[in-house]
Amino acid sequence: MAIRLVRQLSEEQKELVKEVFERKMTPDRAEEISQEMGYGPIAEEFDYLRYHVDSMPAWTLPMSMAWILWRDIEEVTKLHDPYRQNNFRWEAFTFDPPTRMTPGSLPLPALARRSFRLKRLEPATFLSISITSYNGRAIPLRCKDAREAKAMLWDKLILGEITATALDVGFHAELSRLGA
Repeated sequence: MAIRLVRQLSEEQKELVKEVFERKMTPDRAEEISQEMGYGPIAEEFDYLRYHVDSMPAWTLPMSMAWILWRDIEEVTKLHDPYRQNNFRWEAFTFDPPTRMTPGSLPLPALARRSFRLKRLEPATFLSISITSYNGRAIPLRCKDAREAKAMLWDKLILGEITATALDVGFHAELSRLGA
C-alpha cells in the first residue's frame, strides 16, 4: 500500500529548506517567507482530529500503550503512523566540519556547527512512548512510565480483555512488492 502525503513542498519552499540547512537563514525566517509567498507553513503539524483514530477498529501496539498511559486520543493519534508521516518539524543538529582542508595541511580550528533540517516524524515505536513520557509532555494517568504500560498491555492480552492480531512482516512486504 502506497503512502499518500497530504501535502508536498513547492520548489520555492524546498529552496528555503536548503537555505536553512546551509545556515543562510533561520527556520522562523523561512516560515515567514513561505507564508508571505502564499504557500503556508513549511514545518506543519496537522490537527490530530483529522485522523479519527477513535473510530479505527484496530490500533498498533504503541497506540494501545498510549491509551493505557494517558487515556487521551490526542496522544494516541501522535503515535498513529499516517499522522507521523504527514507531520514535519524543524530539528536542530550539530555537525563537525573537517579537521583539515587536505591531507597533510595544517589543522583547522575545531568548530562544531549548528544547523536545522526539516524532518518527518519517524514511525511510532515503544521508544517513542518512552521519550514522550519522560519528556513530561503528557503525564501518565494509570502507569508511571512506558515500561509499566507495556506490562499492563501484555496482562490485558493474556487475560483476554483485549485481542491482538499480527502480520508476518516478510509476508506483508512481499505482498506490497507484488502490488497485492
